Amino acid sequence: MASIATSPIDLKTDLEHTVQYVLDTMLRMPVICLPHPPTPRQTAVIHAELHFRGAWRGSLALECEATLAREFTAILMGVSRPGNLNDDVRDAMGELINMIGGNLLPALPEGTEVSIPHVSVGLPAQQDGNHMIYAAFRTELGRFSLVFDHTE
Repeated sequence: MASIATSPIDLKTDLEHTVQYVLDTMLRMPVICLPHPPTPRQTAVIHAELHFRGAWRGSLALECEATLAREFTAILMGVSRPGNLNDDVRDAMGELINMIGGNLLPALPEGTEVSIPHVSVGLPAQQDGNHMIYAAFRTELGRFSLVFDHTE
């Protein structure tokens, strides 16, 4: 990811490639990019988010159902699948978004910094389309999405 993305299309491509790379490398899990934005859900999701500041400002959020978050946790941490949302799940989801964000950093303008991740449970991000890039993915264990938001 050595080039600086100059358009939303470039950023979406960088995001898709980064997600595929991170999940393949860290979880040994093939990921398929879905061609359409995720369908808005009305159920609670695990929401792992970090923020970019400096030369480029915005946020990146990974959203998935709790079942998939627990599966990611088991694989990433090498533990039995947690039965509920616990500190291990929060740590694993924070680490996943941190790895994705860190690998996206070279695609953003020099001088961009990344925050520590924050993990919560809530409704999915609203799709307003103005400065947001939505990407949906499928694995053998389920679907998840990322929302990449640029703040002007």
